[in-house]
Amino acid sequence: MICKESDLPILPKKPVMTVEGRGGHMDRSEDKTSATPEVAGKMANAYERIAQQAEKHERLQTLLHYVNKQNLIEEHRLQQKGKAAGIDGIGKEGYGENLEENIDDLLSRMKSFSYRPKAVRRTYIPKGFLRNNR
Repeated sequence: MICKESDLPILPKKPVMTVEGRGGHMDRSEDKTSATPEVAGKMANAYERIAQQAEKHERLQTLLHYVNKQNLIEEHRLQQKGKAAGIDGIGKEGYGENLEENIDDLLSRMKSFSYRPKAVRRTYIPKGFLRNNR
């Protein structure tokens, strides 16, 4: 795959000051959320094919044929736990209870173009120094 400047990871150029209380960059070597080598290889091949198509053609017609059940299940597994639920009130754990059925339903709606994503839930956090917080 041809790497461009934006494809490379960005690491800080100067070390983090320990006085600030921050740690260094995140090390995912022992992280259990990374993809298995077999799945990662297949996903990388799909991403590579998309990149090649994007280089050939200025505008892509569809990417839907790259979406499959295995990739969606793997992406669900890679999502971080404990994040807030969406506008429908369903979080990662709730969606994962019937993951196979939910993925099958999502795929069938996407392939028939009847899938309509719901609006994004916005939560404004009040700041003490601002007068109007929307």
